[in-house]
Order: sequence, then structure tokens, then C-alpha cells
Amino acid sequence: MKYFLPVWLLTFFVCCKTTQLSPEQYDKAQIVFGSGGGFSGAYNEYTLLDDGRLFQRNKDNKSNTEIKKVDKKITTQIFNNIKTFGLDQFRHNEPQNLYYFLKYRTPADSNKIVWSGKPENQLAVVNSIYKLLIDQTKNAEK
Repeated sequence: MKYFLPVWLLTFFVCCKTTQLSPEQYDKAQIVFGSGGGFSGAYNEYTLLDDGRLFQRNKDNKSNTEIKKVDKKITTQIFNNIKTFGLDQFRHNEPQNLYYFLKYRTPADSNKIVWSGKPENQLAVVNSIYKLLIDQTKNAEK
């Protein structure tokens, strides 16, 4: 009887999984990025959470699927770059036929950058971070 409580607690913790929050429920920093437009109107959206989980928006446009866990060093560097280069405050909204977007979101604030064509000036930094993010999606295990 004296072992009942410790065994029960151990069983409880082993059997119960902590549920991982989806991007819609996540209450910390995240980066939403992707592209859209063109003749077909195709739209691709991904979300990187600050804990390294990478999600892809499903075709139903209502839910996300986790596709990868990004290395902690890369995740930290991307989120630091957003702050370092001021992209959390930089405003730009010039979509054309084909466009790219990067949205930085925290519980307190949100900022979205939309651009097309060859980026110049500060948009070159945005494009570099975007390419690094897209590279993470290409190495994802589906």
C-alpha cells in the first residue's frame, strides 16, 4: 500500500501526453511566411514557432500539419534576426501578381511584410530571411 501513490503518479505521468499547441493556439512568438498569386492563384503558407516546430497550412486552409522540428540554433537565429533588423516593426505592403509574405507575431503585436519582384534595400534582408525559412521547408520530412 505504501507504494501505491508513487506508482500511480508515475503511471499517470507516463500515460498522459502533454498536448502540443497548434499555431492558432500558440501564445508565444511565431513567424508565418509563404507565397501566393500567379495564374493558378496558388497559396503556400508555413508557420515557424519559437520552439522550432514548423507547420504547413493544409489545403482546407483551416488547419496546419507539423512537418518538421527545426534545429534550435537555426530557430533562435531566425527569431533574433527578425528583431535585430527591425522586421518586427518594418511596414511594407506591395503585392503584385506573384507575392511573398513574412509575418512576425507575438501575443502583444503583429507585423506583416508583403513584397514582389526583386527586393531592394531593407527588403533584401527580408528576402534573405525568407529564403532561409523556405530552405527549412524543403528539408522537411512529410
